[in-house]
Amino acid sequence: MKPIDLCEAGALQPFVNCMQRRGLEVEHYLEQQWISPAQVDSGEGKIIKRQAWKMFEEVQRREGLDSLGFLDGDSFSVDDLGELGSILRQSSTLQDAIETFSRLIPSFAEGNTVWLERGPVISWLWCLTDGLDLETRVPDHFTIVVLSSVIRMVAGPDWRPEKIRFQSAATRTVDKISLVGDRECQFEQVGSAVAFKTELLASQMTCRSPLSSPASPGLQEGSPSRSLGETLRLVLSPRITDHSLPSAIEAAEILGVSRSTLSRTLLAEGSGYRKMIERIRFEIARELLKENCSLKEIAHELGYSGSNNFSRAFLRMSGFTPGEFRRRNLFDR
Repeated sequence: MKPIDLCEAGALQPFVNCMQRRGLEVEHYLEQQWISPAQVDSGEGKIIKRQAWKMFEEVQRREGLDSLGFLDGDSFSVDDLGELGSILRQSSTLQDAIETFSRLIPSFAEGNTVWLERGPVISWLWCLTDGLDLETRVPDHFTIVVLSSVIRMVAGPDWRPEKIRFQSAATRTVDKISLVGDRECQFEQVGSAVAFKTELLASQMTCRSPLSSPASPGLQEGSPSRSLGETLRLVLSPRITDHSLPSAIEAAEILGVSRSTLSRTLLAEGSGYRKMIERIRFEIARELLKENCSLKEIAHELGYSGSNNFSRAFLRMSGFTPGEFRRRNLFDR
């Protein structure tokens, strides 16, 4: 089974900000797709790209925001991409930034591929989004904004693409967007792309932000190689402390598989839905015990009805009560 594409939770923050500025019920739309608002706000962990796309479609349908994908394109910068933006700011030149971008994009947004098509006068910065159909416009439009923000690191905030290519189908909304405006546009292309003057590739960064390391564990090079169970773990982990776990049927729907497929796959991986939840709770409990949180606090944080229920569950998973576990200092074993 092909791994389900994920993206960094922080990738949704620009959309959340855009929706909040318009007075929309952001949390409602996020929760509708089982996306944790707290996770998006913290920017930690991953979410399923399909969930985000469904949310975009729902916002468009109910709010009439056909330009949602363009956000506030004129003011958007790579800094709005969080850690990825900070890493790109470390580049020496635009050429360097694009090479770094192409290496890290599969981790930031799995199923996306970035490449440079260099010409003598005009070059193209491309991004292919796997699984994007012609009518799924929001992520395609947002891609144009992101690609433009990469070029603007050296070309300045007022720069606009020479030409634009869209992976999705045409829409009249494009003509009303200042970033696009009167530029030559082509639709239903192999990917999304912006054209710029080739000479910009050698331009040095005007501002480089400090960063202690080139990339944290959250952003790694290469494509995903992940089982369905591992994907489910990434989806469930932030919901544990939110006390908003989906049912097994809802989890299967989020993953885009049938309930029977989910059960069969987890069984083959030596797990099950409830067992996976208990394992995640145990991992979080270990960290909270290390921080000297009380059993009552941990039980509440993990959604147990009381400290006794938590202690019994912890004993089943480890063979020790939480108190014994802490006294014996078994955290690193």
